Amino acid sequence: MGNNKNSKGPIIALIIVAVLFFAAAVVFGVMLYKSKQDDSSNNEKIKVNNEFRNDIVVDTEEKSSELDTEEDIEDTEEDTSDIFGEELDDEEDIDADRPDMTFVKDGYQFTVPGIYDMVCADSIDVVIYVTDVFQMKIAVVDGSYDTVMENPDELSQALVDAGGTVTQEVQEMELLGTRYAYYKGEMSGDSMFVVYTAAPEVGYRIGGQIVLETSELTDEEILYIFAAISVTAEKTDLPDSTQDDVEAQLQNRSKSASYGETKEKSTIQLGSISVTHKVPDGFYANEGYDDTDYVVECFYSVDTRVDVNCALYSKEWYGSVEDYIDANRHLDSSEVETMDIEGLSVSYIVEEYSGGDKEYQHVYAGADLGDELYCVDAYVSDEDIDLSMETVRDFFILAQE
Repeated sequence: MGNNKNSKGPIIALIIVAVLFFAAAVVFGVMLYKSKQDDSSNNEKIKVNNEFRNDIVVDTEEKSSELDTEEDIEDTEEDTSDIFGEELDDEEDIDADRPDMTFVKDGYQFTVPGIYDMVCADSIDVVIYVTDVFQMKIAVVDGSYDTVMENPDELSQALVDAGGTVTQEVQEMELLGTRYAYYKGEMSGDSMFVVYTAAPEVGYRIGGQIVLETSELTDEEILYIFAAISVTAEKTDLPDSTQDDVEAQLQNRSKSASYGETKEKSTIQLGSISVTHKVPDGFYANEGYDDTDYVVECFYSVDTRVDVNCALYSKEWYGSVEDYIDANRHLDSSEVETMDIEGLSVSYIVEEYSGGDKEYQHVYAGADLGDELYCVDAYVSDEDIDLSMETVRDFFILAQE
């Protein structure tokens, strides 16, 4: 194969850029396909997320509109033979503008772009799909790409042996310096597109079996669908992904859509002053708010139902952390305590109090950063948890500027 990991780096970057372009074409193809099925408005837009956090926006009419699209799709089941030796079953529920997911197969970890959906069951392994466009399975197969291309007919023979029919013999196409071999066929009434490319590890190749549900895509566009996944292959010692692994990511995706995004750290800025802090696991970032003398970002834990606000205040708004605590406390008897968090002195109070017919727990905490105050408050009502400073401690782990 003659390519090492370092030499592939620039090529991978170019492929991902091209994948983004063709992903836009794929999504546009979905919109065209759907428009033939009903009279829904063409004034729609789908936002595509990728691992480099670049947004590609595909709109079907007015580029100035900022509409998000949602599709209500009925659950369907399909029984499709799989030339990798299994069967496909598909339950679909797709949305746009979602985080990437990952899966492990045959010793490699792959990244699935946010525009694609993914399902897994013990009997079918991982299936990647876009509703009404394609279903795809990926596997890592013994035998180098160069070796099998010495006798390419052996590739399509696998479909024949599985009971299918080859409708287009093996062809080869190069995309941004990477070679792909593919052929077309039919099995059980489904249109099949099978593609292979070299794996990073010598002596193996990555194969993709794609069941096409639309004729709107060109061969090159279908190859880019596959390349969007295969180009992310990284060798790993992790076991193959299970149904539980995929369902956990789908649940996280659902929570992200409902409650905001997850991230390991967040940056809050007031004027020329910015603070980057850690975001504990399980907290989702929501929209915040700001004014001349303060800026607030909001987080929510779905599991504990704790709300957290992180804020930067000018000292014209609160002169000190003690002023901040006194202005917000509910109980005069709450004792101010201090905690050292990785060299940062944090003052705080923890309160429990009644309000109407509810019971509340509240933490107010802050640190003096010199020109500004960095403050965190957390609260929860009627929940069987013990809110404490430990709940918000990690929000005070600041990145070194």
